[in-house]
Amino acid sequence: MHSTGHFELRLLIAVIILAICPMLNAADDPKVVFESLYGEQVRQAASTHQTDDDVALAQQLHKAAITAKADPALMAVLCENAYEFGRKDLKGYNAAIAAMQLLAEQQPDRVSDCREKMTDLYERLYRNPRLLRNVRVQAGQRWVQTLMQMAEDHIAADEFAQAHAMLRKAQPIASTTAPKQVDAIRRRLIQVAEAMRTFKQIDQLKGRLKANPDDHATGDQLVRTYLVQLDDPMEAQKYTFLTNDESLKQFVSLANQSTDLSHEQLLTLGDGYRDLADQAEGNSQSRMFMRAQQAYAQYLKAHTEEDADRLKATLAQQMVESTLKKIGRAPAPIGSTPPDTEKTTATNGTGASDADNAAQVPDPIAQIYDSLPEDARPDNNGRWGLVAQSRADAWLQESLKGKPFEVVGYLLNVQAATKDRAGNWYIYVHFYRHTAIGKTTKLSIISVRLQDGKEQDKTLMAMQMKKGQGAKITGTIHSAKTNGDELRFTIKPANITLVPTRPGEGGQSPGGAIIIMGG
Repeated sequence: MHSTGHFELRLLIAVIILAICPMLNAADDPKVVFESLYGEQVRQAASTHQTDDDVALAQQLHKAAITAKADPALMAVLCENAYEFGRKDLKGYNAAIAAMQLLAEQQPDRVSDCREKMTDLYERLYRNPRLLRNVRVQAGQRWVQTLMQMAEDHIAADEFAQAHAMLRKAQPIASTTAPKQVDAIRRRLIQVAEAMRTFKQIDQLKGRLKANPDDHATGDQLVRTYLVQLDDPMEAQKYTFLTNDESLKQFVSLANQSTDLSHEQLLTLGDGYRDLADQAEGNSQSRMFMRAQQAYAQYLKAHTEEDADRLKATLAQQMVESTLKKIGRAPAPIGSTPPDTEKTTATNGTGASDADNAAQVPDPIAQIYDSLPEDARPDNNGRWGLVAQSRADAWLQESLKGKPFEVVGYLLNVQAATKDRAGNWYIYVHFYRHTAIGKTTKLSIISVRLQDGKEQDKTLMAMQMKKGQGAKITGTIHSAKTNGDELRFTIKPANITLVPTRPGEGGQSPGGAIIIMGG
């Protein structure tokens, strides 16, 4: 048995070696290096029935893996062993999950394997009746998130059956732990099922064409399937040689010319997509109308002369927009490139799009994310692991409590004033805002606490504040923490002032929240 001082010295030396060993000999077998550093501890942990030493070793290996990032192979071995020892005991799950998150972050080719291992641990936590309900709910939320990520990985690989299975597995768990995700899962299931049917149809059409290459009717159907159901003119063009429909060939060719289209071609494109929409159903119809709307908008922007053609395009665009309001705007189909709608982004009345304005708005919320310690940051999808979330909460509270706070934004949700157990009155104000985190954007929630004024005034204020209404809140940060995969600020005391929305937005834009954090 080593003395405590001897063990700490050995650990310090091990960490130093981990930091410099890639520079000493990059060709060293990482398993050999691992054995030289931890072999004795591994054998000691394996020789006992108790799991406390396994948990301690898992935590130690995870910390060492963070130090060993410069040597990917060694870091992977450390993470793998941290997982294996951590999974032996409930108390080691955090270290095991954190190790898999680190490995997935540093080595994207291992993401699939890491997520599969994490789902196993999340499921065990969720199904453990001895745990507190809030712990089980949080584990269920992480399980759902990871299953949804795995589904997206399968979708990216055109593995739609596997994606469907992941989403079906997540659905009942989300209904009890993550109700906000239920609709998203349902919609994604519909999209995946649509993709499965479409690609099955494509396989059948290709099979018929393989047996009879001169079957032009089937060739025509294949081209239209890519063009309409998948909204993918680029892929459709690869098969135009299989159809005898010259007008279809010309239209597909035109649809692939994204730039330098004449006024006449833009009008032809809009009319063509409108005709295709009239023959389509469901999401496919919506997508064709969206394409038509884009073409008409480009035409009207380019063709400023007030003539019969412009009048025709204006009326056609109005009809298309009216129809889209009724049937809704469909998401891009799975398995294809979504339409480029940047050129027809609605302006806010000043000539600039919401995206342009958002790019000019300083984003201290993103700065808060960037300031988080490395082991307290969300992953590239903006989600925290259990360990990172705990560390993030501690850092946020310590770093931000007492700081001045100001927000001007658009209300997503307002809950009527309610009283907590301590007798404090609250108005919950949920703000829509976009914050770039890795590959995604985050919805930051600001929870506002009011403690002064009369009860009637607070209730009246809550009734006046409606979705889409502009509001300005100033005060001092009482608390800041993560909430699911979002940030939540509690402001106490707080002052709320209703402000007009910006011209042209009608209070519906999610991109306008400005957050200012002072020192």
